[in-house]
Amino acid sequence: MMEGEMESGPASTVEAPSDGGESWFAGFDGDTQGWLENKGWTAEGGLTQMVRAHRSLESMMGRDKVVWPKDAQDKTAWAEIHRRMGVPSAWEDYGLVPLGADGKPDEAADRSYADGMAQVFLKLGVGRETASALATEHAKLQAMLAAADNDAFQRTSAQDFDALRREWGGEADSRLAAAQRASRAFGLEPATMGKIERAIGTRSMLTLLAEIGTAISEDRGSGAGGFGSGGWLTPEAANARLVELRGDREWTQRYFAGDKGAIAEYDRLISAVANRG
Repeated sequence: MMEGEMESGPASTVEAPSDGGESWFAGFDGDTQGWLENKGWTAEGGLTQMVRAHRSLESMMGRDKVVWPKDAQDKTAWAEIHRRMGVPSAWEDYGLVPLGADGKPDEAADRSYADGMAQVFLKLGVGRETASALATEHAKLQAMLAAADNDAFQRTSAQDFDALRREWGGEADSRLAAAQRASRAFGLEPATMGKIERAIGTRSMLTLLAEIGTAISEDRGSGAGGFGSGGWLTPEAANARLVELRGDREWTQRYFAGDKGAIAEYDRLISAVANRG
């Protein structure tokens, strides 16, 4: 600086490069320069825009951070993660509905399985929405499996019934009638019959009931003890038999003729009806 000249401009001002000087991004490699150019940061004011973008990103990353647990024992960090995932504080809050035998939600069904799964979900840190979705998918799968199992059982039952009729031949109708008598004598409801059939199979159930029904008929004809005197005959079954006998002209004739077997059967039936209630 020549004597007498005064320094101009503030000391902190950085002079822009001359027209022949290098740009601020000239020191970067080609890929980085291309990236900056695609971002529009190589134009005038680009450096300022890049700084602002970086600060904005840094600010967003700093908001609402979740600290990743140090290890499986970092309960505080895991609790915060579970809270944000929607994990309830108690397993009852999952609100899982138990499934019925058909695989569909049933409030009246046993809650053991649903409650057990809710406790497992809480233990594993499963969120409420995820648990609900899993329960829904499980219900669909259970319903599908139950329907498939029922279809398979119906097919097998029909096959067993047809095979048994062929095996019994000419006695099929009488044996099936005997099976019906046995079910009425025991007071078996359709639902109970269905459970027995699924437990032992159609063939085994019909064979067993036919044998019991035949034994009942033989016992009634002989007037001996056995089924009736053993206390197996229910008051309802005894009353039904009395109604049946009143319309049986042959039995009525035998009874009034003093047939011991008919009289003994009538006495047993009356005794059984008297025990009602």
